[in-house]
Amino acid sequence: MNRQIFKIIFYFIITIFFICNANGGEWQDHATPQTAWFMDIWGSSASDVFTVGIEGRIVHYNGSSWSAMQSGTSEYLYGIWGLSGSDVFAVGRNGTIVHYNGSVWSGMANGHNRDLRGVWGGAANNVFAVGVDGLMLHYNGIEWLEVPSSTIYSLWGIWGSSAADIFAVGDFGTIVHYDGSTWSEMASPVNRHLRAVWGSSATNVFAVGLDGIILHYDGTTWTQMNSGTTEWLYDIWVAPDGRACAVGFHHVILFFDGQDWSESIPIDPDNPGLYGVWGTSASDVFAAGLHGMIKHFNGSSWTETPWPDDTVIWLMDASGSSATDVFAVGYRGTIQHYDGSSWTEMVSNTSRHLYGVWSAAENDVFAVGKSGSVLRYNGSTWSPMVNNKTNILYSVWGSSATNVFAAGDNGTILHYDGNGEENWVQSLPDGITVQLRSIWGRSATDVYAVGEGGTVLHFDGYEWTAVQHNLSTSLFNSIWGSSGSDIFIVGSAGTVLHYDGSTWSQMDINVNNTLYAVCGRSSEDVFVFGLAGNIYHYDGYDWSEMQVADLPDGTRNWFYGCGTAGNEVFGVGVHRFGNIGSIMQHTGDSDNDTISDSSDNCPDIYNPDQNDTDADGLGDACDGCPLDIDKVEAGHCGCGISDNDTDTDGTPDCIDSCPDDPEKIDPGFCGCGISDNDTDTDGTPDCIDGCPDDPDKLEPGTCGCGVGESECTSDTGDTGGSGGSSGGGGGGGSSGSADSGNDEGDSDTKTPTETDLDHECTTDSDCDDMLFCNGTELCIDGMCVKGSPPCESDEICDDENFMCIPPAPVSSCIDKNDCDDGIFCNGAESCIDGECIAGELPCVSDQTCSESLGECIDVVTLAASTALHPYADEIKIQKPVLRNSRCLELGVKLESEHNFKSATSIVTISGPGNISNGVKINSFDAISTGSYYESIIWIPLCIHKYATSGQWTVKIETDMTHADAPFIEIIEAQFKIK
Repeated sequence: MNRQIFKIIFYFIITIFFICNANGGEWQDHATPQTAWFMDIWGSSASDVFTVGIEGRIVHYNGSSWSAMQSGTSEYLYGIWGLSGSDVFAVGRNGTIVHYNGSVWSGMANGHNRDLRGVWGGAANNVFAVGVDGLMLHYNGIEWLEVPSSTIYSLWGIWGSSAADIFAVGDFGTIVHYDGSTWSEMASPVNRHLRAVWGSSATNVFAVGLDGIILHYDGTTWTQMNSGTTEWLYDIWVAPDGRACAVGFHHVILFFDGQDWSESIPIDPDNPGLYGVWGTSASDVFAAGLHGMIKHFNGSSWTETPWPDDTVIWLMDASGSSATDVFAVGYRGTIQHYDGSSWTEMVSNTSRHLYGVWSAAENDVFAVGKSGSVLRYNGSTWSPMVNNKTNILYSVWGSSATNVFAAGDNGTILHYDGNGEENWVQSLPDGITVQLRSIWGRSATDVYAVGEGGTVLHFDGYEWTAVQHNLSTSLFNSIWGSSGSDIFIVGSAGTVLHYDGSTWSQMDINVNNTLYAVCGRSSEDVFVFGLAGNIYHYDGYDWSEMQVADLPDGTRNWFYGCGTAGNEVFGVGVHRFGNIGSIMQHTGDSDNDTISDSSDNCPDIYNPDQNDTDADGLGDACDGCPLDIDKVEAGHCGCGISDNDTDTDGTPDCIDSCPDDPEKIDPGFCGCGISDNDTDTDGTPDCIDGCPDDPDKLEPGTCGCGVGESECTSDTGDTGGSGGSSGGGGGGGSSGSADSGNDEGDSDTKTPTETDLDHECTTDSDCDDMLFCNGTELCIDGMCVKGSPPCESDEICDDENFMCIPPAPVSSCIDKNDCDDGIFCNGAESCIDGECIAGELPCVSDQTCSESLGECIDVVTLAASTALHPYADEIKIQKPVLRNSRCLELGVKLESEHNFKSATSIVTISGPGNISNGVKINSFDAISTGSYYESIIWIPLCIHKYATSGQWTVKIETDMTHADAPFIEIIEAQFKIK
């Protein structure tokens, strides 16, 4: 499962945020696991349509209504396709394949347990299924066999115009094509994930994917189209006439009229996603998606076509011992548990509806419901408790685990004193026959029960008595109080009754809808929930409706119960849109500045003034650059200076001396844009080496590169002059005055290549003796003139390296101040016996020295691993074959807490080969952490087809020197290129 699949699952579970103004708080809608998600749709005709989804769900449309089918599996089904209404294939999780023969669905063995995402075929004996990690299966009419797909990336969609023209698409822009014998990869114009492919002919094929991507294939080339949206697109269907429909997240529906794409209906950010689309014509299209939604287009408008979902879960009540230990109960024995971050379904051991729950402690919880059901949770399992009543129980409350009350139909009130499971006994005298909907109290001697006909009963520890008030016809649904003198009752027709310790009086909240639940955190923080999605808040003075957004179909959640846990408030009920359990959580104001976290521009720092000088959306109180609209942290370059990296070499321009050269951050010897390569490894870069392939020479000299100067000369001795002997060391006449060969053994003082300067010349080169230390010889008035030595008298001349070496400095000092060079990082210099002594490096091995801060900075190295998918054990990276490079997102998974910030981090890649032709960071994608996988840093890499195989290293260095306790964080992880 890759990173994007995790995103999809995340958005399935946490769907819609609702904002309110009361107490600076926030409502968050928690979607429960019992949802009817449809993932794909297909049909053989307008009266024979199938859609598939989670938990093996398959529903069928006969032209007038939808009905559930028995699929024979509980695995998630992601794709469906058929040749006819009696020859249909569906594929899904863990290699699941089921087949429909016109009467029943049955499983098909294939020997694989990897997820399958799409299915399509050209004939009954020529069907393909695609899935994760490039899995490609083929059905020959007898069995499913794996075939090579030419890719390692997950494939999501498949379609073909014929058995010899099939396309499959998937992650990182992957497109593969089948020509009837072989699958091969096609050039793709994008590297973002593709989710579906469909067409009307071999020259009119479309593919859709993340960020609104739509590609078109004209029979020769894939090109990107303007979709007009950035929403994720999950499926596409193309009509025979070339018109098309694409659907995706946030209820996006796009139509293609043959020329342009346009929205069929406005995108709704609060609406769930559509994941499948199919039709018979451009005026008969079906779309299916989240929350069991199935929509139909008749050529002019979209309408929802609901189906009878037998797994609808209504939630009726909530209670908890803390904000990380909350229980919600509902229909069919549903019990959900919240641990502070997510809801999970518990095994209740009953299928009866549950209407009330109360938590005495995290390991002692009571739930009640239909037919007198009473369940108790001991911290590990739910078990039934025995009582002699079969009436429905609607509510449960206790002052302790040994003093619990339950109330329900026909005036039933049961009491449990903790002395055995069978000791639930009738607490109310006979004669009360009304339905009691809620029970609540402040202590064992101060308990109330309310219900039909305005019934209010009070228990003082000895007996129940009726409470008199002026609302005798109302149905009271819920009761709660902050104390014995501050009690609220809610009911039908917007009724709110309040008790101040002496008098019951009606409160006006200006609503006529039925109110089902009341709960609160204090006398000045009370919440009421209603039938039509109403939530009202009481601040101790007035009631006000909280701003809860309507659901996408114009309706709202219906709320039936609520409860508090710690500082959190939970309202539970049902989504009228999609018919799934709804849990609304109210969060508060983290920094107590009266601004809700959702509206606070610094939610964790007290800033009631909300000052935002640079208007970047982040308050000055938490903005590291309050005057710089483009930055919230100083980064490498500081506020007001962009951290732009023009050459994408990982070093910002502000500290990159070669901002346009991705291979250099300093000019070096050769300057920006020119490599400092030293081919002959003689210490002199090629750009200034006259003999770049000769490690023994920097200039050609007399003999040229690759030939020693002694190898090309023939000076074997001086030749005698006129009248003299030609041999020996002397003879008659004058001796020769010019060397003509090697002077080894000569008694004169001339060098082997030095030329006498008393001869005629035409140019300066006629006089050059090729020796640096002799100076530059010149041709003046036709005669050679000796040059002046290039070095000062106290310097040493180096002929071999063509340089003057200054003498070693003579240091003399009186005290250490005479020796201080002003550089912190090379240590503190000292003066000993009049001589300056260099200091010792100030930092230890696990530190780095900061000259700007004048201190040693701790270097924290974190353990990390890499995984292409978040759950994988090793990276599987393969060099591209058909394309020059392949781009992907490399996940660096950390094993401990980290401080990675993209603005203050430098990422480098090293490996066994040439970096410039191996692996590069993809400049088109940002380095980031996932919002839901904080332990993974996603690094966009591009791998060249000539990259060296073997182990590579990715290094992430984060500069945290701006922190109160400065440090440098280094993360290193290895990956292999195959």
